[in-house]
Amino acid sequence: MGWDLALLGLSLYLIAGVDRPDDPDAFARTAPAQQFIRAVSGRWAEASVQAGTPEEDATAAGNRTTAFYLGEEPA
Repeated sequence: MGWDLALLGLSLYLIAGVDRPDDPDAFARTAPAQQFIRAVSGRWAEASVQAGTPEEDATAAGNRTTAFYLGEEPA
């Protein structure tokens, strides 16, 4: 997840020429950032299942990861 966000940051830098958002916490609260975080976390959970992790465990880990990056309480 961290690598995915780092690559997103690099992409934003290359496109917009801005080192980082003025308020990184506010950026994480935008709909596009939240959608990206949820999608990436879900894909990592799917990859974990394909690698042999029980689906329930992978889904729970994905939910905790999403909650962490969005500053929410895990479900």
